[in-house]
Formats: sequence, structure tokens, C-alpha cells
Amino acid sequence: MNTLKNLAEQSTITAKQRKLEALRMAKDVHVENRRTQSASEATAITANSIVTMATDLMTYVNNDS
Repeated sequence: MNTLKNLAEQSTITAKQRKLEALRMAKDVHVENRRTQSASEATAITANSIVTMATDLMTYVNNDS
């Protein structure tokens, strides 16, 4: 039983690490996009836009097709 609990905990930790990596990647993409835009084109980087992109990245990575 303890082994199953450890596997579940490890799975949870791995899932959180993947989410954090997706958030880091999304932030980096937003920062780079902002850096390459002119001042008139630039938009604010929001937490919501980063989370949305991270969710899209996770969906893409987890898609089997």
C-alpha cells in the first residue's frame, strides 16, 4: 500500500513539475515576443495570457495524434 502511495505522490510531483515547465516556457515565449515587437505593437504580458499559453502547450504535448 505504501508503494502505491509513493507512486501516486511521485506522479503528482511530476505533473506539477511539467506544469511549472510549461509556465516557464510560456513566459519565455511572451517575453521574447514582446522584446521583438515595436513599442506600438507591444501588449501587456499578463498572468492569464501566460497560463493560457501554458495550458495550450500542455494540451499539445499530451495530444496523441
